[in-house]
Amino acid sequence: MLDIKPLIKDKRCKKFRADQPINGAGASGRAMYFLLDGSVSAFKDGARSYISPLMAFGGHEYFNGGRTVYTAETDSSVYVITEDSFGRTAKKHPAVLYEILKAAYCTPDMNEGEDAKAFSQTKAATEAEKPFRHDDKAEMRADRHPPLRQEHDKNVETTVSPPAKTVTPQAIRAQGEVYPQGHKSYPGIVYTEYEKLVYKKNYKCPNCSKTFDDYKVFKSKLTYAEPLRYDLKSCFNGFKMEWYEIVTCPHCLFSMFHNYFTEPKPLLKEKLNAALDAAKKDIRMNFIAQRDVDYVFSAHYLALACANGYTSPRRHIIAKIWANLSWLYEDVGDGEMARFAAGECALAYDELFANSNLSMAQEQSISLIIAGMMYRAGKRDNIKKYLFIAKTSKAGNKTYANLADDLWEVIRAEA
Repeated sequence: MLDIKPLIKDKRCKKFRADQPINGAGASGRAMYFLLDGSVSAFKDGARSYISPLMAFGGHEYFNGGRTVYTAETDSSVYVITEDSFGRTAKKHPAVLYEILKAAYCTPDMNEGEDAKAFSQTKAATEAEKPFRHDDKAEMRADRHPPLRQEHDKNVETTVSPPAKTVTPQAIRAQGEVYPQGHKSYPGIVYTEYEKLVYKKNYKCPNCSKTFDDYKVFKSKLTYAEPLRYDLKSCFNGFKMEWYEIVTCPHCLFSMFHNYFTEPKPLLKEKLNAALDAAKKDIRMNFIAQRDVDYVFSAHYLALACANGYTSPRRHIIAKIWANLSWLYEDVGDGEMARFAAGECALAYDELFANSNLSMAQEQSISLIIAGMMYRAGKRDNIKKYLFIAKTSKAGNKTYANLADDLWEVIRAEA
C-alpha cells in the first residue's frame, strides 16, 4: 500500500477546491498528476470519467499530447509532477511514477465495449462540463446588454408518455404562491429503481441547524445514455439526476442543492424564513412515503423560494433550478409548462450573463444554455447572438461549439 503521508507534506502537493480546474480549461498541460484524496473528473472528446484517490492521470497527455480537462469534483489534494520535478519524483517516489506510466500506457480504449476499464471508476460516455465553472484566468466582461423579452410559444420537444392516473400517498396540492399558474399534480410517477443509485447521507440544515437524513447520488455508478443536448441536459441510463439534486430539511423545509448543505454559504435568514413561512401554507411534503415526481417538483419550488436567502450565488441558483424544472416538465409530458420553465431559465441565465464577471469558458457555456432554452421555449429574439458566442469562443469547449453549430443549422432549416 502506497504511503501518501510524504506526498501530502511535499510542496508539490496542491490543494484544489471543488469545481476548480486542475490543468486549466482545454489545456493539454505539461504536467502529470496523482490524486491523493478527493475526486477528479476528466473531460475529453465529449466524454467524462471519474478519478479516485491513489489513481494517476495526465500522463498520456504529457507524453503523447492531446486535450483533456481535469476538474476537482470535491476538495482534492493532487501531487503534481512537472518536467523539472520528474527526476526527483523518480528517485523519491518511484511507486507514484510507476502508477502514472501505467495509466499513460496501459489504459484500454474507452470505445472497446462494456469490458473496457478506463482509468476512472466508471465507463465514460457523452456529457458536458458544468455550466458555471470558475476559470483561473478569467477575463472580465466589459459589455452589458438588455434582458430578453418574455415571450413564449409552442415549440418544445416532449418525448415522454402522459403520466399514470393512480395516486400515491406522496401526492401534494399544486396550489398557492409556491407554484406558478399552470402547474398541476402529476400522480403515479415513481421510479423505485433509482434507489439502487443513491445512498443515505446525514445533513445539517444551514437554516435551522437541525440534522436529518436524505439521499446523495452514487455518481460513480452512472453512465451516460445519449449525446449531450443543445440545452446541456445530461441523460443517464436509467436515472434522472434532477430527482435527487435538491435536498429538503424536514424540520423547516429549507431546500437547496446538496452542496449548499455540505458547504454552507451566508444566509439572509430573515428574508429566507419569511419566504418559507409563506410557502408552508401552500405545500405539503411526505418525507416517509416513496419519492415521487410531485415531491421533486415541490422541492425545486421551495428551493426557488429559498434562493432569495442568498446574495452572490442567487442568480446561478435560480437559473439552474429553472433548467431542472424545464426538464422535469418535459419528462412528465407537460409541454406548456416545459416551455414556460425553459423561458424562465433563459431569462435567468441572461441576467447572470449580463451582470456577472465571467471567464470566456463560462460565457460560452452560458450562451449555449441560453440559446438552447430559448429554442425550447419557442423564443427566437437574440438566439443567433448567443449561438455565435458559443460557436466562436477562443477559450471554449469544442463540444459546446459543435452543439451550437448543430442548433444553428436546425434553426436555419426551420426558417
